[in-house]
Amino acid sequence: MNYKTYQNLQNEGHEGYNPYTPEPAPLTRTEMMDRINRTLEGVSIHDPRYDELTNQYNELFMAEWTLETTIARRQEWNSWVKTHNGKISNGEVEAKLTEMGITRDALKEAVKLHNLK
Repeated sequence: MNYKTYQNLQNEGHEGYNPYTPEPAPLTRTEMMDRINRTLEGVSIHDPRYDELTNQYNELFMAEWTLETTIARRQEWNSWVKTHNGKISNGEVEAKLTEMGITRDALKEAVKLHNLK
């Protein structure tokens, strides 16, 4: 028997327990960080899990934003900003951030964590 056969016979084509359900794919780093953030929103800073969750988030964040990566991305961002004399529209900013694959908040957080000035 396979997933589809079991689903049609036992569950009559509807949702229900199926022992042949494939295992879900493991979470990506971004999905894990999002899940930790959602959990942190509902946890008080006095909760013992708060420090543990914050440490897990920081470890995942620092795995991507190493010192070298932060410096390189910051230089790329600063050089792009300097090429524009005057105002830069929000659309241009968002397009550049998307092209770089980062967010403003992540860049600011990485600069702060690495104590860069």
